[in-house]
Amino acid sequence: FTMDNASNNKRCMQELQNLLHAQDVEFGALDHLVMCFPHITHICVTHVLDNFTDADLADSGQAWAHAFPGEEEQEEYLEAVRSDPISRGHDIVRAIHASGLHQDERAQQVPLRVQQRMSSESPPHLGSTVPCFELLMSAWETLGETDVCLRPWTDVGLKWAVEYYQQMDNTRAYVISMFVDPTIRLSWIVNYWEDEYVASAERMLLQLMHEYRQKLPQMPISAQKQGKGSVHTIDSLAAHFGIKDMGTKTQPQPQREVMPDNEYYTYVNGDLWDDGSDPLKFWERKTFPTIFAIAMDYLPHQGRFEVLVFPDNYVK
Repeated sequence: FTMDNASNNKRCMQELQNLLHAQDVEFGALDHLVMCFPHITHICVTHVLDNFTDADLADSGQAWAHAFPGEEEQEEYLEAVRSDPISRGHDIVRAIHASGLHQDERAQQVPLRVQQRMSSESPPHLGSTVPCFELLMSAWETLGETDVCLRPWTDVGLKWAVEYYQQMDNTRAYVISMFVDPTIRLSWIVNYWEDEYVASAERMLLQLMHEYRQKLPQMPISAQKQGKGSVHTIDSLAAHFGIKDMGTKTQPQPQREVMPDNEYYTYVNGDLWDDGSDPLKFWERKTFPTIFAIAMDYLPHQGRFEVLVFPDNYVK
């Protein structure tokens, strides 16, 4: 279930778990709850904007002084902050705008670009959520490191982004959705996660394949072909933010050691599908029977919650 992050939604999932357990149906409330990606970024941006509104000029004056080119102008600005920031505030704002530095807009451009790229997918695949969110955090970190004036606000956005990022560990859906997306597979996890998390993800995926295989007839693994298509959402975001060492194509496709599971080994070591945001074309041939079955369960998961509003006279 993809929901926004209101606490009553978590309580709803917990009640659903209780009802299903009473009927001997295995169900984990947190494992089956996916956070709406746009809602997460909206919350982070809201806190950034609140911090702009609540900023104490006396505390942040030293950081903002760098917006002025000369030492004399910087000293005049700091003197104004120390003396009476309220009465001098209008002059300060005019000076900052005259310099062309609209700091709040620059901080907001990062999540805006991520939202635009995610929305360009139709529908937005859950497999892209973690890479895009990690790129968002990396872009904010870079912005704060390169521009000291922005750090008080990028740090606020990062604080909330990290909090929601850690909550993603509550469900396997993010890792599985990346895995069954042939444009990503295991490449992002292997290239950018620490070894212990890579090992944990692989153990979970192999166990999941074992569970699915118990329900499926044995089928041969067919040869695969590489697709062609547009630039992936993740790569376009990395290029826009100037993060050259992150993306699905910036690192060589990692070759995993030989596993007892030949289907898993062949899939994760194969060429990444290069068909833009449409992984369904890859799975039309049912090349990997077990992973295909998993893909049919997880590919429909979306990264955002949508409300459908029907007219009063709508007839199903």
